[in-house]
Amino acid sequence: MVTGSGYGTLIAAIGVGAALGPLALLRLIRNPRRPVFVLGPFALRGVVDLLIASVAVLPVAVVALVLYGVGTSTGEVTFNSMLQAETPEHSRSRIFATMGVLWQGGRLVSLGAGGLFADLYGITAVCYLGGELSYKCLVGVNPHQMDADSPLFGSKDWS
Repeated sequence: MVTGSGYGTLIAAIGVGAALGPLALLRLIRNPRRPVFVLGPFALRGVVDLLIASVAVLPVAVVALVLYGVGTSTGEVTFNSMLQAETPEHSRSRIFATMGVLWQGGRLVSLGAGGLFADLYGITAVCYLGGELSYKCLVGVNPHQMDADSPLFGSKDWS
């Protein structure tokens, strides 16, 4: 069981990862809009969910949540970079406003559904479900094929 100070450490770990993620992305990656960098944070999130569901040791949870913070922040940067690059300038504000509403609405629904699910089945089941959903969303996605054949990703030189 995590105490109050342990809980604070876990929340801080997310913040550390969220701060480090974009810094590492900018230093290590030339083009963050490439599909592998857009989809990679979702895969990382699924791995973290499964790790959190499987291990109840505080140091492991701290490392996992640092990775969660990295994935969340880099996912936001890469997705928004791709969206901005692919959206025509004349409709960019409407697209970003719509995306903001959909994203935040989805977060509210997922928090509500996750809370109900946690009450019924426990938080471990919620974490396993999150990992499984992340996996199912990525199954069959081949970033190399997207580079060549996708109407969205095929229009740019991603090198």
